[in-house]
Amino acid sequence: MSLDFNIKECKLSTVAYGTASTSFLATRCLHQISLDCNPQNPELSDITRNSFYMDDLMSGASSNREAIILIQALIENLDARGFHLRKWRSNSRGVLINISKNLEFSEPNVEIHPENSSKALGLTWDSKEDRFIFNINFRFEGHITKRSFLSQSARLLDS
Repeated sequence: MSLDFNIKECKLSTVAYGTASTSFLATRCLHQISLDCNPQNPELSDITRNSFYMDDLMSGASSNREAIILIQALIENLDARGFHLRKWRSNSRGVLINISKNLEFSEPNVEIHPENSSKALGLTWDSKEDRFIFNINFRFEGHITKRSFLSQSARLLDS
């Protein structure tokens, strides 16, 4: 090794996935997006800040029209900052049809999910019936102790 070479400094311009700080940095980016859009659209800011769990956005609207407007605003706001929403589920076929029409050619990786259920954090949403379900499957062997009960109940979040 020669000491005649200058030291080169390199910087990553993106979040390096697989590192310990990745989920924090992604969450922090969403928080900053929320702060940036707050003056123009406080409702969108609130949804961006409070309705994400990891990389899942879970939100709703009172009507199809309101949902479609919200979806378009979220797509524009997050796409402009490098976050591309691409998986959609709704209990309204009208909303799903609108999404597929508007995104069909502009987003090649968009997935429209009309099937019945979606899971996050152990909670299942049956979009056809518009209800939430916890699937509980405890497996106790022998005497039930505090430790075995806590161990089994923690599985709710994994299922």
